[in-house]
Amino acid sequence: MLRIASAMLLVLAVTQASFGHFLWLIPGDKPNTVKLVFSDKLGADLDNPELIDKVKQTGLYIHDPGSKHIDLSMEKETAAFVASFPEKAHVIRGKCDYGVFQRGNNPATFLKYYCIYKKGDLKDSACFHCQPLQAREEDPASEPGKFLIEYDGDPVADNEVTMVGPEGFKSLTGKTDKDGYVTFDMKNAPKGLYGLRAKHVAQEKGEHQGKPYETITSYVTLVFTR
Repeated sequence: MLRIASAMLLVLAVTQASFGHFLWLIPGDKPNTVKLVFSDKLGADLDNPELIDKVKQTGLYIHDPGSKHIDLSMEKETAAFVASFPEKAHVIRGKCDYGVFQRGNNPATFLKYYCIYKKGDLKDSACFHCQPLQAREEDPASEPGKFLIEYDGDPVADNEVTMVGPEGFKSLTGKTDKDGYVTFDMKNAPKGLYGLRAKHVAQEKGEHQGKPYETITSYVTLVFTR
């Protein structure tokens, strides 16, 4: 009985962890590398390293100055996947079709993750609309902390957005306006790694791998350094 109970607790812990986890692209340990992590924080979840296998289908890519799509190769390490990118790349993106799931009496939803790492100027980078759910900072120099959230090229209005950061930064939550903009006070923010997270639910029915769904739930994360 003790062995069965322990097994059930382990399954429950993994399930709960995955619901609270998001896909992030963070700087790697070596120059011109990124780490793909599936975590509730801006770092690998070393307490649940097995969860990274749930997002191994993620595709990472960049666009060159001519807007050519270039896929990146990933190698697995503990609780993360690592990829190298060309030195001139300013933005690295990833997308993952997580799958169909249903919680309680809620309608079945197709869960998708999108992640962005901004090394340079995201606004001027090629192919801003190359994935449905997008996030970008408008102008860090003149309007620090102002972000745009769009879905299929349209503003995501009245939607909750969360900002997390380094030690000493208290996580912030805001809502987008009718034009899809949200602004956080970043003027006195400490230097370090920051991550923005937004969600969008589309009322679209369909089927994925033989499983029907009623909605599409998408998450996007944007990571950058201040």
